[in-house]
Amino acid sequence: MKKATSGNRRSRRNFIKGAGAASVIALAGCSGDGGNGNGNGNGNGNGNGNGGNGNGGNTGTSQSMEWENGKSIHYIGPTSESTWWRAQPAGHLIEAQKRDWELSFSFPGWDPAAFNDEILTRAQSNDALIINPAAFGAHSQAIRTANEQYNTPVAGNNDGVGEGASHNIQSANNAMGQLMANEAISHLEEKYGSAEGRTIAHFQGDPNVTGWNRRANGVRSVMDEHPEVDYVELSSGGSVSSWSEAAQTYFSSNTADAAITDSDGAFSQVILDALSANDMLYYRGHEDHVFVGGIDGYPSSAMFVRKGLQDVTVPQVPFCMTQNISKVMYDHILADPSFQQSGNSIPEVPTDIEVSPPTNPVEMYWGDNDETISFEETDYGTPIAYAPPEPFTLTRENANEHNHWANVWPAWKGRTDLMDVEFSVQGDAPSWTEDLIGEFNDNLENGEYGERLDYLDQI
Repeated sequence: MKKATSGNRRSRRNFIKGAGAASVIALAGCSGDGGNGNGNGNGNGNGNGNGGNGNGGNTGTSQSMEWENGKSIHYIGPTSESTWWRAQPAGHLIEAQKRDWELSFSFPGWDPAAFNDEILTRAQSNDALIINPAAFGAHSQAIRTANEQYNTPVAGNNDGVGEGASHNIQSANNAMGQLMANEAISHLEEKYGSAEGRTIAHFQGDPNVTGWNRRANGVRSVMDEHPEVDYVELSSGGSVSSWSEAAQTYFSSNTADAAITDSDGAFSQVILDALSANDMLYYRGHEDHVFVGGIDGYPSSAMFVRKGLQDVTVPQVPFCMTQNISKVMYDHILADPSFQQSGNSIPEVPTDIEVSPPTNPVEMYWGDNDETISFEETDYGTPIAYAPPEPFTLTRENANEHNHWANVWPAWKGRTDLMDVEFSVQGDAPSWTEDLIGEFNDNLENGEYGERLDYLDQI
């Protein structure tokens, strides 16, 4: 796989000053089991006012008819407990404020039954739904009911939904796992001349979660081609605490030449903690450094890379996916409300359309391969596109160079707590770490990655 190179960040930057003041979007109270709701305003959103349509896209209005529920669209996700899950509705909020639609959201948890109840409830009071599923294929009947009984279209969001969704844009999780594993192999071959006899510890998530399952399978497919490697699989569960326990247990009595993890951010942080607790955490470049690779590209992961602790992360591109999911829905399904009154079928998303990285409120980065992506029909009927066009790595060489989501999220919403976590590290930090961190902080302060979007405080 091709690595991203530095390029020209300034020529790629295109942000709109003051975009955060364009609109206020309503925040729905959390529902379902109530245990995974948003702590920043449970049921307190008042939806006061809506701004203009941003860059002049289709506003989804009709001269002769109005939307039954006042141009309302609702996002349902399993949880809001981390930066990644809060980033999902953020992309939809951005697109809604451009088009004068009201977006609300709720987080019923990981129980598919509670999630299905939420779909059916929200379908009765909203003009459209976007769902990030609790489990692949678990919501097909609820989606069918929303479509047929309530005439409410339902789009998928990033993770595999299954039958019934109008369309979806997903991460190529299998290929991302392969890229991470190949990066670890390349590191070992470069450092030692061969990967033979070297240990790679692979921290895996809950296999019932589709994305984690596919990433693990991607890693395995690479390891099957490298029997010379001492490959260790570690079932780490579905939470940061279970991941931490797995890492502490392993490194308390074992060593590794590389540790790769199917998610990073808080998940790679606990691996770094475990290495530190056992005097195994060294800066990149030290002869005793343990290679650390992850997937997701969190703002904290990018900072761990700048600090010389994590070698590589394979980023997802949440805003490229979520803004485009909404854009396709508005342009091809919600262009006219007449299907609500006529009883006609909900419009379908054509598979011959192409999508590109968003340019408003910033020009987002999804790798040096800037080609558009297109939808393909699946065997269960939902048109799917995969973003980015080709998985790429974020390393010390390009961490500050582009509008990665790891950089624009702190610009739009503020730094995350994990970005500034400190570790006890063996040896002296290389000089380049201070340079990278200083450059990032200067870029952030100067608006190189965009500017604060105040309406994102709702999530």
